[in-house]
Amino acid sequence: MPSLCIIPARALRDPEMTPRQLRVLLAVGQYTNAHGGGVWASQSTLAEDCGMDRAGVNKAMRALEARGYLRRVARFGDDGRQLSSIVDIVLTDEATPPVVKSATPPVASVTTPPVAADATPPVVTDATQTTQENDPRERPNTAVPDPAGFAEAWAAYPKRAGSNPRRDAVKAYAARLRAGASPADLLAGVHRYAAYIAATGREGTEYVQQAARFFGPSEPFREPWLPPKPAVLESDRDRARKAAYALHGLRAAQQSA
Repeated sequence: MPSLCIIPARALRDPEMTPRQLRVLLAVGQYTNAHGGGVWASQSTLAEDCGMDRAGVNKAMRALEARGYLRRVARFGDDGRQLSSIVDIVLTDEATPPVVKSATPPVASVTTPPVAADATPPVVTDATQTTQENDPRERPNTAVPDPAGFAEAWAAYPKRAGSNPRRDAVKAYAARLRAGASPADLLAGVHRYAAYIAATGREGTEYVQQAARFFGPSEPFREPWLPPKPAVLESDRDRARKAAYALHGLRAAQQSA
């Protein structure tokens, strides 16, 4: 976990800042770069850091964004598909920007000669500059390589209905490696679980665990995941033998009577 965080000092003086909002802002601040931007942490990670649920984190982030402490930056893939957003911490008070007073004495107005229309240089507004800074296509590729063995484990993991976030699975997988599990242990657990899911006919359903939970702190990947034993069908010969034993017992009882 990071050893420091970056947040604007005005957050400490804000009388409307709630303790939950401040905790979420501190959690986001520990993942920023030197300029307060580039936060990739998921809400699940922030919820774990804050000791809150995802709904509480989401509510606090919406409030912080509305009050100018956070800014979401949309990301898009090469195919135009929208990806998860990046979160930036706004280190300056954008609502009331500082006014720079000039010490230069007033100068008498001077008539400016007319300038040809085609000679007017293009004007770059603050909005244009902000759009260029926030354009994900202008950002360098900061993708982190997968942990050792994750690609093979992800390929072998059984498919499920519903969501199965790969990024959350990567974080949980890396956490188990740091806790002492080996890639071989994790892959073997995936194979056992996949065999169990196939044997019970649950592949492709919502009953398959999300990979992030499977690689989570409770370590379900260490379970044996033994498939259920197939039911033994009684043969005609077995049923005939039982009927003969029952008939023999009935005759014996009649004779003794």
